[in-house]
Amino acid sequence: MAADLAHQSYISSTLLDTFLKDTPKVTLKHASDLKEKDEWNNFIAKCTGGENSNLFTHTSSESNEKEFKALVQCIASLEGLRGYFEKPQDTQNEPEVNKRRGCIRISHQGNYPMTTWNTKAEWLKGDCGSTARQNELKPDLMTIVVEDVKQPWPRGAQPKRVQLTKPQTILPPPDDWEPELMDDKCFPTVECTKPVWECLDLFWECKRNSNALNDAEVYIDCALKATEALRYQWSRRYIYCFLHCGSMMRLLHFDRSGLMASEVLNIKKDTVKFIQCLLGAFYHQPSRLGYPAGKKAPFHMEDPEDKRLRQVVTVDDHQLYIKDQVAGSFRDHLVSRATVTFKAKLVNPEGEEKQGWDWCYKSSWPQKLRKHEGSYLKHLQGLPNVVDLLVYSVIEIEDNNDTTNDTTVFGRQCPSGEPMTLLETFYNKAKGQRLNFTQHTGTIGSGQEDSDDMLYDPRRPKGESQQKCDDREHRDIVIAWVRSSFQDGISSSLDSLPTISSIWQQAFSAIKAITEKGVVHRDISFQNIRIDDENRLKVCDFDMAMFLEDEGTGAAERTGTIAFMAVSILGPLKYLHRPIHDCESIFWLCTLDLLRRIGVGSIKTKLATIMHSGSDIDAVESAKVFVVSRFSNYKSKTQELKSNVSLDEPTYSSLFFCLTTLMREFVGNDYIVNYITAKPGIEDVCFDRCVEIIRGALGPAVQ
Repeated sequence: MAADLAHQSYISSTLLDTFLKDTPKVTLKHASDLKEKDEWNNFIAKCTGGENSNLFTHTSSESNEKEFKALVQCIASLEGLRGYFEKPQDTQNEPEVNKRRGCIRISHQGNYPMTTWNTKAEWLKGDCGSTARQNELKPDLMTIVVEDVKQPWPRGAQPKRVQLTKPQTILPPPDDWEPELMDDKCFPTVECTKPVWECLDLFWECKRNSNALNDAEVYIDCALKATEALRYQWSRRYIYCFLHCGSMMRLLHFDRSGLMASEVLNIKKDTVKFIQCLLGAFYHQPSRLGYPAGKKAPFHMEDPEDKRLRQVVTVDDHQLYIKDQVAGSFRDHLVSRATVTFKAKLVNPEGEEKQGWDWCYKSSWPQKLRKHEGSYLKHLQGLPNVVDLLVYSVIEIEDNNDTTNDTTVFGRQCPSGEPMTLLETFYNKAKGQRLNFTQHTGTIGSGQEDSDDMLYDPRRPKGESQQKCDDREHRDIVIAWVRSSFQDGISSSLDSLPTISSIWQQAFSAIKAITEKGVVHRDISFQNIRIDDENRLKVCDFDMAMFLEDEGTGAAERTGTIAFMAVSILGPLKYLHRPIHDCESIFWLCTLDLLRRIGVGSIKTKLATIMHSGSDIDAVESAKVFVVSRFSNYKSKTQELKSNVSLDEPTYSSLFFCLTTLMREFVGNDYIVNYITAKPGIEDVCFDRCVEIIRGALGPAVQ
C-alpha cells in the first residue's frame, strides 16, 4: 500500500472547488455566527499544533470526535442551513429530489469495528490483504444512510429513532439481518455501535494535532479504510475522506487507481468553505459521491420466484437479478482491476434465453485504453471451448443532463497535480530501513532483498503509466455460468484418467483455436479455465487479452497471473507476449494442479512460493525453473522421486510422467530464454505437440 500510494498520490488545486461546486450558499454571517458558539470554541480549543513530529514516525493523537460531532450539530442549527440537512418539504417543483436528503447522519462508532451484513458471503472470507493494526479498519467518524423508524406513540413522547437503511448500489442485506436502532435526538448525529461497510457514505478522520497532516501513515490508514469500503461497495467509482488534523483540513479522494488530495484548508481562516464541505456531504446527489447514477444504476427489486429482495443490474438492454458474489478480487481495490463476479438470471428472458441462474455477471474497472473484454469474446463466439457471451457494455452515468463515460478522470473532475512527496519520502525511508509498513497485496513481506519490485503490480506495465493514476472505466459483461474452476473440475474427475486426459487436451486445443483467431489470452489461471457439468472446458476472462496485430497498444507488457505466467515473461526483459507463452501457461496450469496434490518436501515449498500471491516475481521464476530441472529427466519411478512426489495412486503416476515428457519438450525449446533456440516452426505446432504428448501418454481425448 505504501509503495502504491507513494507513486499514485497527487495534490490537486481544483479538487476542493470541484467538491464544493453546487453546494448551498454559505455567507460570512454564517461563519461569524458559528465562531460565537461554544461548540466552535470547544473544537478549536481541543486542536493543537503539537510538538515537532518526525514524518516517518507515526504519532497517534487523541481524536476530538466528541467536539466535532457537537460542531456538526451546531452548524446544522444555524439560521438558514437546517433545511439542507432535512428532507425537502415540497418536491412538486423538484422531481429529481435527492434521495439522500434528510437520510444522512454522522456517527462515531467508538471501539466497534466495521463489519459487513454479508457475513456468510464466501467471497469475503478470502481476505488477501494484511491488516496489522486493528484500528486501521475503524474510521473515526462516518456518514451513514438512515431511515425513520415508525413509532406507535406520539412523536414527542421520546427521542426520534432511526436505523441503517439499504443502500441502492450494493447487495441488499440478508433476510435475517436486523438493523440497529439509534437515537436521533442530537440530529444530525447518531451513535452507531454496529456499523457496516455497506452503509458508509464517506468518512472523516479527526486528529487533534495539526502536524498529523504531515504524517504519511495517517494517509495510509485512510487508504486502507477507503479500500475496504470500495471492497464492499463494488459499484462505486470513488469515496471521499475529510482529514481533520487540528484546525487544518484536507479532502482526500480515493478512487480505484489511487489518491487525489486537495490543498490544505485552514478552517479558522476559511470557515465558509469548511461549512460548505459539511453541507456538501449531506446535500450532494449520490453520483457526486462516487455512486453510479442514471437509469442503468443498480436497484433493488423482489424476485417473484422466492420473494427475496435482490439487486437488479442493467447491462445494455438486459436486466438481471444477481446473487451473492461467487468470485472476488484482491482486497486492494485502489490499484487492482477490482473485478467481481456474480451468478445472475434474467429478469425477463426472451425466446431461447436461459431462464435460471445460468448466467454470470461480471463488473470490473480496467484501464480505459484497454479493449473491452466483450470485444474479444464477440470475436471468438462459435469456438466450442470459449464461454458463451450474452451482452456487454460500459457503465455510463447521467450528470447535469449529460451522458458521460463513467471514468476515473470524470470522477476526479480535476487534473493530476503535484505528487505527495511526504508519501514518497516515507516509503523510501521505510524501504531503506526495512521497517514494517502496510503494503500492496501483491508484494511479499517487508525486508525483502529487492524492494524495488514492490513498486510494480505485475498485472500492469513497467513504464511511465505506473507513475500516474490510470484512467479507468466501469465495465459490465454477462456470460454463461460455468460450474467449476479448472482445479475443482479436475478434483471431481480424479478417478477417471480418460476424463483428465480429455480436459488437458481440451485446454491446449482451446488456446490454440483462440490464437488462430488472432487473440492471445495472457491471463490463464485456475479461475479463468472453467469446467462445465459435462467436463467440457470453457475459457473465460479475456480482460487482459489482446489481438495479435495490436502490438502498439501495450503488447510488450508483462501481464497475467504470476503463478501461471511463462518463465521468460517473469524475467527482467520485456518480451512480446506470443501464443507460445499461453501454451506454456497451460502447461503450468496442469503441472501446478497435479503437484499441489502429490508434491512433498522441497517441492511443496517451491509450490507454495509459486502459488503465493505475495511472492516476489524473481522467486517465482526461480521456483519454476527448479521444478522443471528437478523432474524433466524422469521417465519412470525411482527411489529419489519419493522425497519429492507421492505416486502411490496409478492415476497420479501416469499424469506425472506425462508432465515430465511435456517438460522435456519445453526444455528442448529453450523455454527459459524465450525460445530463442527453439526448433524451427515450434511457434506453429507447440499446442499440437503438447496434445500429441498427452494423447500418447494418457490416451485419446474423450469426446
